[in-house]
Amino acid sequence: MIRRILGLGYLGLIGLAIVPPIAWGRAQSNSSLSGPIIGYVFNSADGSLRPLRGAVGSATVGPPVNLGFSIKHALDLDGRRFVASTESSPNLVAIRMESGEPQILSLSVPRERYLLASAAAGGNAAAFYAPGGALSIISALKTASPRIQSVDLDVSGDGAVTHIAISDDGNLLVYAVRYEKSESLYMWAGSDAPARLIGVANSVGGIAITREGAAIVADRGASEVFAINDVRNSAVRQFWADAREGVTDPSSVAVSARNVVYVANVHSVLTLDSGGRLVRASTCNCVPSGFHAMEDSLFRLTDGVDRTMYLMDTSGVVERFVFVPPAAAR
Repeated sequence: MIRRILGLGYLGLIGLAIVPPIAWGRAQSNSSLSGPIIGYVFNSADGSLRPLRGAVGSATVGPPVNLGFSIKHALDLDGRRFVASTESSPNLVAIRMESGEPQILSLSVPRERYLLASAAAGGNAAAFYAPGGALSIISALKTASPRIQSVDLDVSGDGAVTHIAISDDGNLLVYAVRYEKSESLYMWAGSDAPARLIGVANSVGGIAITREGAAIVADRGASEVFAINDVRNSAVRQFWADAREGVTDPSSVAVSARNVVYVANVHSVLTLDSGGRLVRASTCNCVPSGFHAMEDSLFRLTDGVDRTMYLMDTSGVVERFVFVPPAAAR
């Protein structure tokens, strides 16, 4: 179905299809990976996954995991599970590292769709999009049989999709489309229903979906954070915070397992409660690239193992920022 939405061009979802994955397989043994591991990170320099060995606050970067292939791109689901593209396969692959031994699953999703990707807060779903409208939603990623939906986003005119957020069950999608002077926010709630306009932002820095079905939006252009409550139905916009609370060029937003909201600023992280009230602003001495969940109470804030990596530990009353030193030269 295609629907005309407020004169912004034709934007809908068509061609919904469900396709099965291929059976899980096991990569070569990684017997050298022993001792406590708090999670894994993708190293783009050599196309590998690297373990963070030790405890939070004293972890170091371990040697590459022997996957049997090199990774081109990797979406970090929770520090132990990834969806990746590789030159060795025409399709995306799911990688599980829960046991320390990699398990690999080939997914029926073309690797070319890895141009814009987003993982759900709980790591159970992910969305992959490529310009031209091709979208794949992978849900049930914590199970033995992930479910794949192929959908066409029909974005015509001069619109370009910039951000995607997916709910943990894979049944709610919120995404931003940039037009000439602003970005429009749309919602899709499954099946063959058309997308629906739910809001507008100056320049989106990040979108997160809560368990209650609200969308939290960080607007870089306005230095503002707002919520769109009940996006499936009434889609009511609610102001949360702006420069008066310390919001400055926010680059990402995340919702924790405890329903706490984190907003990434330059050199700081803002903590808000589930109603949008500012709890605290914390200096992190880094420029967060995003919030990458590694455990229920641990987020990775920066990328790259060749430089100091910053983690945010939220297990205590106040957030604690710790660093992982650069990997030793090999």
